[in-house]
Amino acid sequence: MAKSKNNTPTFSQDRSIHALYARVSTLNGQQDPEMQLSELREYTARRGLSIHEEYVDHGVSGSKESRPALNRLMADAQRCKFDAVLVWKIDRFGRSLKHLVNSLADLSAYGIAFISLRDNLDLSTPSGRLMATLTIGMHQTNSYNSSLETTSASRRW
Repeated sequence: MAKSKNNTPTFSQDRSIHALYARVSTLNGQQDPEMQLSELREYTARRGLSIHEEYVDHGVSGSKESRPALNRLMADAQRCKFDAVLVWKIDRFGRSLKHLVNSLADLSAYGIAFISLRDNLDLSTPSGRLMATLTIGMHQTNSYNSSLETTSASRRW
């Protein structure tokens, strides 16, 4: 992966190696990471990209900063085992604004690109970084509002 003058990864999809990350919050069978992974695999196959590994967290909230598969992914990123992280949606990677910003900064420092398929974000470009900032803020607001609604509903019962 090439880097620009300011050490930001400049992503080229030629022969790059991707790490796929998927997460589901529950273990009750209502959520299946396979739906996320199948779209990510299709994306890489259509572009002739290699997959280093699929990192999957089951039954773990996106608000938790420490998750087994995500921890392994970040450790492998630090060792530069792949060129890019590909997620289905950015909120699968994390729901905490602070955690997302810090993790994405770490990936950038390691020279690792970040792509969110459904959000159509590629953080290796200036416009992608701008859109990511806006998208992360919207996801954070949505998550906060959902937790307020859940808390309010549970108090009524």
